[in-house]
Amino acid sequence: MKINGLELPSALDKAIESGAWKMPKDPELVQRVFPLERLVQPVLYDKYSLAFENADWPNETKSSYVGAKGGRELPGDIDTSKSAIIGDLGPDLPIALDYRHSAERPSVVYLFQDGPWTVRWATAAPDIESLIFALRLGR
Repeated sequence: MKINGLELPSALDKAIESGAWKMPKDPELVQRVFPLERLVQPVLYDKYSLAFENADWPNETKSSYVGAKGGRELPGDIDTSKSAIIGDLGPDLPIALDYRHSAERPSVVYLFQDGPWTVRWATAAPDIESLIFALRLGR
């Protein structure tokens, strides 16, 4: 499956098709992977939501979504033309695949509030397989 011209990793396709691509019910497990203070109904997108949520993503320029370089977490920012939203951790807290360093093995990143006026992207997993393993999907 492609989103905005980006090929989704086959492991993600398989997880979606098998029905395993669902956020675990264990909030502590999710919080270990995405260490945010507060998670509000986190969700991983099905194929229909992927298409909908990514329709305008490549054109997004708001700093509240693009993030800021620097800070204690990497990558800090995101290139919306080289990423695909795959879920969210709450309102305006997307999870994405970041293709900047590898078209075949994009990293998994998430947006978080870094102080009162700054948002940044942090790495949750080096690739989708690692995320699937960390969240114990399909077990």
